[in-house]
Amino acid sequence: MLARESHRSILKGVTKVAESAPTPLEEHIAVFSRADGYLSYDSMEKKLEILGDKPEDAKSLANKVSFAGGIKTHWCPYRMFTAKEGVVLVHSQSTGIINADGTNNQAKLDRFLSLAETDATGKKFITQSAFYAELAKVRKEDNNDWLGIDAAVSNGEWQSYWAKFVDHYKGDEPCTTVETFKQFFETPKAAFARVENRELPAARPGARR
Repeated sequence: MLARESHRSILKGVTKVAESAPTPLEEHIAVFSRADGYLSYDSMEKKLEILGDKPEDAKSLANKVSFAGGIKTHWCPYRMFTAKEGVVLVHSQSTGIINADGTNNQAKLDRFLSLAETDATGKKFITQSAFYAELAKVRKEDNNDWLGIDAAVSNGEWQSYWAKFVDHYKGDEPCTTVETFKQFFETPKAAFARVENRELPAARPGARR
């Protein structure tokens, strides 16, 4: 009897840990949150600047996300929200890689990974032009952005991605390797740490850093 109760306690403990584990989207949002777990305009602007954004770019993206986030979480523009509450920011104007519950949609991730080319050294990468062409297709398939807010937020987010996570070039065209693209969605905290530590982005060929 004691052994059975002990087993039940262990199972409950495992279930509780599993339920509390953040989704990839929650982990992503938490990167920009305050120490108390809430994401605000100020916390996002500050983190974006730490990650290398110009002040005007950091202000622009923080404004879009905090405005939309406040509306979607509390029906109040610029209202602070937690990473868990921020899962509702998933929208139809992005890649579809993130599900409505904050987990990853492997089929959609694979769709974008299938865009990869391979260079002479065997490195697999996705060009910026190929990514945006596929993003346009996804938006047409899934579009229900009747206010235009989602598109504005998504455009800002992907502009920010290509400013931070370029780690390869095809001639002069910015590219992101398959490894970095996957890391951005699967373990975003580690991906952003690479940017903060100045491992990313890669310098354009011939440019001084």
